[in-house]
Amino acid sequence: MFKIDLPDSEIVLCENITKGFFELSNTERFEELPDFHRFVVHSKPAEKSLIKTEIWLPKDWNGIYLGTGNGGMGGSIRYEALANYLRFGYAVANTDLGTSYGVKYGYNNPNV
Repeated sequence: MFKIDLPDSEIVLCENITKGFFELSNTERFEELPDFHRFVVHSKPAEKSLIKTEIWLPKDWNGIYLGTGNGGMGGSIRYEALANYLRFGYAVANTDLGTSYGVKYGYNNPNV
């Protein structure tokens, strides 16, 4: 067992996915996935901030970590990128860059 220190952050979900697919909603389903551990982290480094992050670690990890980026889609987690690289054995992570509240909330607010 190990302890991880995440200042200003909280692991809000930790689950094992073993069914071969991940279903986010009725419209988003990712098939043919290996068994993996899913972590959802919420970080609040400033008073009015909320940064959401997903980390997926495959059971048969290839030893390589890949931050998948957001492709210009700040404000949302890119689940398709997580699923695509997880299939190749990568540990992957993605973040909404703290802009899930929307553009008007982040405008002129450097602490988001």
